[in-house]
This record gives sequence, C-alpha cells and structure tokens, in this order.
Amino acid sequence: MITLASSVSTDLPIATVSADVTADIAKYTSKMMDAIKGTMTEIYNDLSMNTTGSTITEIHRLRIEIGKLQWLHQQELSEMKHNLELTMAEMRQSLEQEWDLLIAEVKKQLELEKQQAVDETKTQQWCANCKKEAIFYCGWNTSYCDYPCQQAHWLEHMKSRTQSATTPQQEADSEVNTKTLTNPRVPPLVFR
Repeated sequence: MITLASSVSTDLPIATVSADVTADIAKYTSKMMDAIKGTMTEIYNDLSMNTTGSTITEIHRLRIEIGKLQWLHQQELSEMKHNLELTMAEMRQSLEQEWDLLIAEVKKQLELEKQQAVDETKTQQWCANCKKEAIFYCGWNTSYCDYPCQQAHWLEHMKSRTQSATTPQQEADSEVNTKTLTNPRVPPLVFR
C-alpha cells in the first residue's frame, strides 16, 4: 500500500528531474526558434529579392499581354465596323435596286396610262376653234363643239375648204367674195 507520505516523497525527485528537462527543452527550443527565425528571415529576404525581380518581369509580361489584348480588341472593333459597313452597303444596294425596280414599274404603268389616254384622245374629235370635244362635223377633217364656234372659225376654215375644191380662177373669185361679203354662207353642221 502506498501512503500519502511515500507518494509525496517519490513525486519530488521526479518533479526536480522534470524541471531540469523542462529547462533543457526550453533552452534547446529557444536555440531552435532562433535558428528557424534566422532561416525564415533568410528565406524571406531571398524571396523578396527574387520576387522584386520576378515582380518587375511579371508586370512587364502583364503590360505586354494587356497591349496584345488591346490590339486584339481594336482588331475586333475594326472587323465589326468593316462588317457593319459591308452590311450597310449591301442593304443600300438592295434598297436602290428595289427603288429602281419600283420606279421602272411606275414609269411603265404611267406610260401605259399615257398611251391609253393618247389612244382615247385620238378616237375623239376636237373643236377646231376652242379645242373642246367636238360633236359636229364640217367636212372630213374639221369639227366643232357648237354652232357659234363654227361661225367664229368659218372665215379661216373657208379658205382651206375652197383651196382644195377650187381652181385658180375660183380662188380669185373666193377672195373677192371674202372681201365683199361680210357674212359668207356657212355650211350646215352634221351631228355626229
């Protein structure tokens, strides 16, 4: 059986040995910490010097890369601008072609309408005096819209009627009649 007194006496020498070991451990720990601290300081200094050179190199490399990226960006922008200009030119050309086709189509339609109007106009007779649509004929190529227009135009028209149907002697007589007669006989109008 172990008593309290015997256990206390045995603990004391162990505690003393343990204190010496602790002191030795503390001493060697301090030496090791100093060695580690020195080694770490050396490593840090070496890395700092190498990193500074390496950092400058890295910065230079990054600047070159940034320059390349900026150049690529400018190239892409230029290419996009060029493609946009090509697209716009194609669209403009397409619109101009479409516009030209529409203009040609409208011109063709207007020309057709004009020709129809001319053809319709050619089928009608026009008053020799006032150019309205004529409904009365006075000879084969002269028409009038009404009797007052025929009377107003008769003196001029009478010359062409008598020239084609008369001889030189009759022309002289006609001139005398025109001068002496103020109202020569007007032929009757034929309704169309």
